[in-house]
Amino acid sequence: MATSLRSVQAGPGPTVEVERQARHGQETSSRNSEVIHAGIYYEPGSLKARLCVEGKQMLYRLCAANDIPHRRITKIITATQEAELGEMELLVRRGRENGVDLMLLTAQQVRAREPEVATVGGILSPSTGIVSAHGLMDYLHHRATERGAIVQTRCTVTALRQGAHGYEVEIDESGRRSTFTSEVVINAAGLEADTVAGMAGIDVDTAGYRLRYCKGSYFSVAGSLRAAIRALVTPSKRASASRSPSPSKTTMRVANRSRTSLTVPSMTLRPRLIRTMRSHMRSAWFIWCVENTTVEPAWRSSVSSRSSRSTRV
Repeated sequence: MATSLRSVQAGPGPTVEVERQARHGQETSSRNSEVIHAGIYYEPGSLKARLCVEGKQMLYRLCAANDIPHRRITKIITATQEAELGEMELLVRRGRENGVDLMLLTAQQVRAREPEVATVGGILSPSTGIVSAHGLMDYLHHRATERGAIVQTRCTVTALRQGAHGYEVEIDESGRRSTFTSEVVINAAGLEADTVAGMAGIDVDTAGYRLRYCKGSYFSVAGSLRAAIRALVTPSKRASASRSPSPSKTTMRVANRSRTSLTVPSMTLRPRLIRTMRSHMRSAWFIWCVENTTVEPAWRSSVSSRSSRSTRV
């Protein structure tokens, strides 16, 4: 939806968004952590680092100006073993090179902020936050269609051929095949992006476009206990890699019943705090607290009426 909005703003000519689901945002865009990242981990000077830091500020401004639910909730990166403290110092240096405001914390300072998190020290990232992915997408959808973008739902791209006057796009709408031409095609197909690139004649392996899937596993603090964890919490990358469970093993185990603690593969929390998701982990574990939001900005009421309407291409 962000691409559609920017395209229709750039003009001239119509913008058509082809969406295979019944409405926008039902796939990759709504299957993520909803974290507004600070830009800590990327290589200094890289495009990822620059765009993450710049985009973070742009996103906060956009959300604040348009009542999109979000919170600058902050993040704690925690070391649970002394051997991980060196990584904390390296991360702070890297983040600061990227222009990110970070603070090294002692174990006492981490516990003062998050008493339920096991730690020997950590990092505070004040600019990390969370955003409602659906709230953001609804806003972008409304603004794009308001400016003339056509969102064609229940429509799957089946072929893409480059011709003398642009691209011929073949689509399938519930078994009905048709084609249209477009001077420019923007590939924003999420997990199918390499498939669409292949349709356009690109050798995705040679070009380096083949997708490599990684899975994130998350914990959320349940109901009345949400106040016990106030910030996003993530372990060091070293802890994540070294303590990833195998698929055949349970994700969690009681470590010391006399101390009523529960060991998660990267941090220790008291068992009353967490609801678990058992799965194999290949990336960091997050623990977060998201408050219910009842904000209903004016633009949202028009989204529901528009989202059920399909415009023919």
